[in-house]
Amino acid sequence: FAREPYESQRFSGVATEAMRARVGLSTKESMFSVVVGSLTVLGSTLVIIEGGLLVLRGSLTVGTLLVALAYLGFVYGPLAGIANTAGTIQQALASAARVRETLALAPERQEPGQRVSERFRGEVVFDRISFTYDGRPVLDDVSLTVRPGEFIALVGPSGAGKTTLVSLIPRFYEPASGHVLVDGLDVTRIRLADLRHQIAIVQQDSVVMSGTVMENLRYGRLDATPAEVRQAAVAAHAHEFIVDLPEGYDTDIGSPGTGLSGGQRQRISMARAFLKDAPILILDEPTAALDTISEREVFAGLAHLRAGRTTFVIAHRLSTVRNADRIVVMDAGRIVAVGTHAELLRTSGLYRELAAQFERPQEV
Repeated sequence: FAREPYESQRFSGVATEAMRARVGLSTKESMFSVVVGSLTVLGSTLVIIEGGLLVLRGSLTVGTLLVALAYLGFVYGPLAGIANTAGTIQQALASAARVRETLALAPERQEPGQRVSERFRGEVVFDRISFTYDGRPVLDDVSLTVRPGEFIALVGPSGAGKTTLVSLIPRFYEPASGHVLVDGLDVTRIRLADLRHQIAIVQQDSVVMSGTVMENLRYGRLDATPAEVRQAAVAAHAHEFIVDLPEGYDTDIGSPGTGLSGGQRQRISMARAFLKDAPILILDEPTAALDTISEREVFAGLAHLRAGRTTFVIAHRLSTVRNADRIVVMDAGRIVAVGTHAELLRTSGLYRELAAQFERPQEV
């Protein structure tokens, strides 16, 4: 937008305000220090004068006067220290306020639950789920049964509740009413670590951390061998570009993955999901920000990744959802239609509108 002069002026204004605030604070610190210093000198002078007069009259001994002056020094010393550190104290109070805000955040509920060591089959049931966010209803009496190994696509307008619904499976949120069941077990009764160990998530904004490619991939399973990591990369169609990097799997990709394209970061994320080998897979718009070539490569990896897993995919592209076993159409927090691509084109007006929107980007 050619706003360099505007941003430069805005930055200069903020920097000037910060400088004025710093100068003002230093001025007040200096004045406070001078006032406290003057008061201590004045107080000591008055004690010496009055004490000296009492000594001359014989009402006070020199030793007692010296003791009083020593005690006075003990009092004035901390006061002078406070005067010199007033600004630091204010900064510490501001930092403490931010720490209190962090500590006030509600922690995840870590109530003890049933330990699950066996691999889930992958059946997921949403039983009359309702959810509100800050008093605003997001999901309203949603019920859905997903069979093990089924590929479910969630579509609908923005704000329909698609991401919120799948986020209830790993318990990122807790429903206001209703239950989420995995293999017949209420997720609230399963130990949180065991539950999330059985779920892999590939998000639209893939998370790539500072470090080598090998370290990023192994994050999916820390005890994986180099051979298993490479096998996961091959399955995600990531091995081809990894071996072309300067140091292959030992290449440092920066923070956060700045040396990789969007499609490459997404395939790194999918390789991590492969390595985790979880029975439930959640894909939240995995190809939304990719070009056609990158999308094709990511889809090749997704076809392998969802094999044998219960898969939920949230997408706004027809190519992502048309091959799903069932497509769930959501609107205003409710499920309004369920079926295959062909069935919904015949029976759902909302899906026809969405499908038309899906196709437009491909026609450009």
